[in-house]
Amino acid sequence: MTTPDEGGVVVTIVGSGSLLPSAARGSASHHIETPGRRILLDCGSGALHGLARRGIDWRAIDVVALTHRHIDHVGDLAPLLAAYRYDGRTRPLTLVGPEDVRAFLARLARAHGRWVLDGGYPLDVVPMGGGDVHRVGDVRIRAFSTAHTEQSIAFRVEHPQATVAYTGDTGPTHGLGGWLLGSEVVITECALPDPPNMDTHLSPLGVAKLLAECTPSVALLTHVYPPHDPESFRETVIDSLRAMGADGTRVIAAHDGTICRARAGSATVDRPSGGR
Repeated sequence: MTTPDEGGVVVTIVGSGSLLPSAARGSASHHIETPGRRILLDCGSGALHGLARRGIDWRAIDVVALTHRHIDHVGDLAPLLAAYRYDGRTRPLTLVGPEDVRAFLARLARAHGRWVLDGGYPLDVVPMGGGDVHRVGDVRIRAFSTAHTEQSIAFRVEHPQATVAYTGDTGPTHGLGGWLLGSEVVITECALPDPPNMDTHLSPLGVAKLLAECTPSVALLTHVYPPHDPESFRETVIDSLRAMGADGTRVIAAHDGTICRARAGSATVDRPSGGR
């Protein structure tokens, strides 16, 4: 069970993997806990049971924020909502997503049942585009349009004591590095080797260029496609940052269960899978 120190923010990587199945990695999903709020960034396959395995109270999640509707980022949304209905949830839930999130949820309801939209608890569905901000208590969630799909977005989760950012899936995106500036922790995809064979995902060099612009205390590399080795990608990112003269970020090849604790201006990692 992870509990934030007073004023701190706890990040748990629930799913560090990609679309392709892995015995050790679930699909994209990341839990952020601030004093008073719990936010789930993406809800890919394996997220629901992954939360339970990590001792995270899935019942207490206040916000589910989706970067885009590819199946490896939303595959466990219907199971999560079904679990809330079965468990008798009454507390409100906010679902944040791209501008088509309401239409996506309506299609999910047609496939599974009306309970997706009406599970017996207040459900606030919030579409977001680049530049939008949604406030939940003392947390601000900001969105930035990314180069992955027409509506894909990155998120910044800003708490008075620390900021955690998540790229979602993205290719090189003008302005993204500057937008991430000021984040103590950046969770970033690093899907492809160099040189990448598509412009809708990041490679180690692309990640290094991004981190050189925003210089977080900790960068958590996720979403590495097999058969590529996350640890090898981490070494390439570190070497590239060093060559750029911008090696102040601790780079971690995240795994399911990696925990990072952030305070203003700093962050530490409890269970790194590689680092320096």
